[in-house]
Amino acid sequence: MNTFSLALLLTGVALSVIGWLFDRITNLPLLLKMISPDYLYGTEALRLLAANDRRHLLSTHRGFQVLLNRWPHSYSDQAASIGRSVAFTEFGAQITNDFELRLCDATQADIAQRWSLTLAQKQLDAELEKRTFWLGTVVFFVGIVITLASGLIDLIGGVVTK
Repeated sequence: MNTFSLALLLTGVALSVIGWLFDRITNLPLLLKMISPDYLYGTEALRLLAANDRRHLLSTHRGFQVLLNRWPHSYSDQAASIGRSVAFTEFGAQITNDFELRLCDATQADIAQRWSLTLAQKQLDAELEKRTFWLGTVVFFVGIVITLASGLIDLIGGVVTK
């Protein structure tokens, strides 16, 4: 095996492993930060809001703009913070504890229809899943193709030299 085909083989295997890791990206913060910082900042903001019902995320928080860009209802340009309501329990087919996100102006008055934390997290998760599925699939199969190419180069090179 020559140096070039060995380098191709190792590159292909590395890309295949990286492509496979995309499926587990939420457990790999460094890769997640490179691929989808919005997801990281948005979930961090939701975690902060979940921890304290008196807390408001100001427009300077890096997760504020992530949530604002995904806000499902129209809102005014005076958005200054995102707060939350008190926790409540939803009954139905599945009992869940949830709270609503409030988009507020500088006086802490609501300026848009409220949005559920659960729905906000589901939207972030869906965006991440869509992005990582396609990126991971492409990287994985490029790695497989490169690995196969290295084997073919080595095979053809061995046949030609004999």
